[in-house]
Amino acid sequence: MAERATVPGDAIGGALADLLSRLLAVGEGHRELYDTTVRYRLDDAVHHGFLIPTPGYQLPDHFALYSAEGNVAVREALATCLPAARAAAEAGGLDTFHKRLAAFQNLAVRVGPKRNCYNDFFGYADPRRYDAAGNPIKH
Repeated sequence: MAERATVPGDAIGGALADLLSRLLAVGEGHRELYDTTVRYRLDDAVHHGFLIPTPGYQLPDHFALYSAEGNVAVREALATCLPAARAAAEAGGLDTFHKRLAAFQNLAVRVGPKRNCYNDFFGYADPRRYDAAGNPIKH
C-alpha cells in the first residue's frame, strides 16, 4: 500500500487517503485507470456511493479497465472505502452534499511518493454547478 498523508481532524481524510492509496496501487499495474472513461465511472461511484448516498446503489462490476483483475481491484477499493467515508462523514457532521464534496476534494490529502490527490483520479467538481441535493444545475 502506498504511503499516505492526511490532515489532522479531517472527518474523511483517512478514508479518502485509503481510497487514493488503493487506486494508486491499482494504477501501477493498470495504467488505463487514468483514462477518461474510467474517471467518469469512478466519479459516478463516488457521487452515488458517498456524495449523495443513493438508496439501493450498487457499485458496478466494470469500471472500463482492460482486465477483470483491474475492475475487481477498483470495485474492492470503492467497496471498502466508500462505507468508511460515509461513516466518517456522519460522525464528523458532514451532512450535506456540499460539505461532503469539500471534504472529498481536499487537496491536502495526498498519497504516494508523487503526492497524488483526488484530482489525479476523479477530477474537480465545481460546487457552484450543483444544487443543495447534489443535482447538476441546468443553465
